[in-house]
Amino acid sequence: MASGVRRNFGTMTKPLHTGLAARNALQAVNLAECGFTAALDALEGKAGFFASYGVKESDPAVALHGLGKPWVIADPGIALKKFPCCYAMHRGMDGVLALKKKHGFEATDVVRLEVRMPEGGMEVLTFADPQTGLEGKFSMEYGAAAGVLDGRYGIWSFTDKAVRRPEVRDMLKRTRAYETPECRGDDPLFDT
Repeated sequence: MASGVRRNFGTMTKPLHTGLAARNALQAVNLAECGFTAALDALEGKAGFFASYGVKESDPAVALHGLGKPWVIADPGIALKKFPCCYAMHRGMDGVLALKKKHGFEATDVVRLEVRMPEGGMEVLTFADPQTGLEGKFSMEYGAAAGVLDGRYGIWSFTDKAVRRPEVRDMLKRTRAYETPECRGDDPLFDT
């Protein structure tokens, strides 16, 4: 619970990190409103945050340089995810749904399903063969397979039961996701 490391993606700890961050932010605001004090140089001071989590060359000015220019909550602003899974999967999932709508195929019609991603696009999608719904949220292969089978996505799509369906297991055998330089990461929300 020290921080939100990506190694915990696909586990119960991933959403816990978000909840803890929100809770801690509210607690900090409430404490400050009550007059609670702390060292004014807790970030950059001796034995402060940068000393604990940085390196000798850590420069607090770098962190502060762009702070509030703009605030991310204002620009680009708050966005809602279209699907209840990792954003890195959304383009591929949209593509599967568009192809299914256009061509009207069923899973039994699919011999092979490939999802190509820009370089770096698979970095957080580490579960090619997910065993749980939480792992499915970080599996491009599962996202594509579920789209072929169901033609839509919802909260149910990312349950253990949905991921473990025999027809999903079969579709995963025919599904591959990979990075290729032919794809561009030109999405402004895609961090390369």
